[in-house]
Formats: sequence, structure tokens, C-alpha cells
Amino acid sequence: MKRYFTLITVMLMALTTFTFSSCEVDPDTEIATTLWGTWSGSISSVYRDRWGLQGNSYRTTIQFNTDGTGYEVDYDVRNPYRNYAYTPFNWYVSHGQIEIDYDDADWTTAYIYDYELTDYSFSGMLDDGTNRDIYFNLALQQSFDWDPYWDYMGYAKPTIGMIRTDSMGGHASKSGEFARTMKK
Repeated sequence: MKRYFTLITVMLMALTTFTFSSCEVDPDTEIATTLWGTWSGSISSVYRDRWGLQGNSYRTTIQFNTDGTGYEVDYDVRNPYRNYAYTPFNWYVSHGQIEIDYDDADWTTAYIYDYELTDYSFSGMLDDGTNRDIYFNLALQQSFDWDPYWDYMGYAKPTIGMIRTDSMGGHASKSGEFARTMKK
């Protein structure tokens, strides 16, 4: 009987060890999972650096999809469907840094670092190659109307501004003051 009791005790200890050990989650995967969704807010100096526009009426909305794709629209809140710039992108997380590769060749790759990401807010620093400190502050959006910016296939809608299909096959559009101020 003692032999069976010892064997059962050893088996229970082994089972307990397996039960309490957990699978370690990859930090990059955890960041990516939290990032999925639509984020809106402001990005300091991007409007000035990229578009040459001044003022505090500009906003950015970014959609991070689960498949590593996404899209961004920068717009004037006073006239968001007339004055905007839209472009799709690919994104990934590596060693905690978020990289965004835009399909529009006029937009340089952006690197997001030194950030704080929760289930509802996303803020930190962005490097877009301008060697300036660019701070962003975004909040998770429950809904955002993308229809004015792209069609049912995910392509930028034709506007009275500028449509671009670049060598990467990306479709971007600019309208209103964003199209007029585009750097040549």
C-alpha cells in the first residue's frame, strides 16, 4: 500500500507542476494584439513636416488590422471628407518597436518607440526620418466611418484631389489642402 501511495504522490506532484506552469507569451505578439483596432488623435508636427500645414485642427486616424495591414488618414476636422490624405500600410512589431511601412512612396517608414499602450490609449514617440521629436496621443475608437476614404475593395476612392498607385501597389489619395501642399 505504501508503494501505491508513494506512486500516487509522485504523480500528483508531477501533475501539479504541469498545471501551474504557464506558457510564456511573446511580448511582440502581446503588443500587436493590444494594438489591433482603430486609433484617433493628434500627432505633433507631422502635419507641419509632411504637409506644411499649421494649426490644431488636424487629426489622424489609424487602423491596425490583425493581418499586419492597415490604413491611415490625416484630415482637417473642419472638413474631413474634402481635406485629407489617406494611405494603406503594412506594420509589424519587432523587439517592442512598431514599424509602419506606408504604401505611398511620399511617406517614409515610421518607427514608433517609447510608447505607452493600454486597451484604450496609445501615446509615445514617432520617428518619420525628420530627426524631430514627434509626440502622438491616440485613443481607441469604437467606430470610425472609413467609407468616404475607400471603396468596398479597400482602395482609395477617387476624389477631386490626387490618387496615387505606387510601385508597391498601394493606393493612396489626397484631397483639398493636403493635395495642394504635397511635396513634389
